[in-house]
Amino acid sequence: MGIKKLKMLSLWAILFVSAVNCSQKEMDPKELCEEFYQLNKDRSFDGLFDVSIGSGRVLSVYDKSANQYDLAFKAISVFDTIQKNYVNLLVFKREASLSEKDSVFEKIEPGVRDFLARKFRVQSEDLFDSYVKYVDNLYMKYDVIKTPEWFNYKDVVVEGNPSLGKFITFTLNEKVKVYYLADQSSLSQYWSKHFKEISKINEEWYYEIMPDKISK
Repeated sequence: MGIKKLKMLSLWAILFVSAVNCSQKEMDPKELCEEFYQLNKDRSFDGLFDVSIGSGRVLSVYDKSANQYDLAFKAISVFDTIQKNYVNLLVFKREASLSEKDSVFEKIEPGVRDFLARKFRVQSEDLFDSYVKYVDNLYMKYDVIKTPEWFNYKDVVVEGNPSLGKFITFTLNEKVKVYYLADQSSLSQYWSKHFKEISKINEEWYYEIMPDKISK
């Protein structure tokens, strides 16, 4: 009986310590926004103003060495400025071989290929090379975006939409968004008003912390 009680006490002690650790590591949303800004304020985001990465169906893959999760995705969304909508584009993995890249390219639908040909301004025989170069470049731009080491995720959701303005939304989690605004004059009426209502770091960087939901 004494051994059982000792085991129970040990179990409760472990749970208590875990709870304390979780409490100590509880995220400060404002601190997260400010650290994210400091890590990324000098980076270039050219090439990301018309794409949405990580906003669709993604997997979270744990990176043990970094103690953070990666977002793994098989497709991104690219904005079609002519049709004014997003086009779903299949993408290969970062470490994909040439044959694997070709395999993914072959699965791209004809309509999406036509869009890419217009976007890259190339003929069909040159489309594969342009597609590979484009996706590789997107990875380069996306992978330099950094998050704090204490944050759960190495990657963030990135969303650009030229029809709304030249800015990028970085969704860090369900509660925190950080914005990079490249051109104030490009904003739609709604977004011009929105940027005036959220927190401002400087003329280019803003952030928004969603209020906690009140349970009924």
